[in-house]
Amino acid sequence: MSTSAIKGKKDIHSRLMDKYSKVPQWWFLAILAANAGLALLAVFAYKEQVQLPWWGLLLALAIGIIYTLPIGILTTPLTRYPGLNVINVGTLLGIFIRGCLRR
Repeated sequence: MSTSAIKGKKDIHSRLMDKYSKVPQWWFLAILAANAGLALLAVFAYKEQVQLPWWGLLLALAIGIIYTLPIGILTTPLTRYPGLNVINVGTLLGIFIRGCLRR
């Protein structure tokens, strides 16, 4: 930790960011809901091409949302990003969705 942070002084980046207002939380939730809705629309509209049931998409979204916080907690002190491939979401979805698991 730098001495300016200990003394409570702001660095140049913090002072520059103070000029901008914070983005409200509802904005991020609205973007998430819009993207999830568009993804569900694509699953239903392109059923033959996508070959993913609607609940598979919701399961993939839920796994991503649930593991965001633990991965963020690990990334901060380690400065390494473990990613969702550690959990291997493709394998989990392949177990639940018949025919998606490749051997």
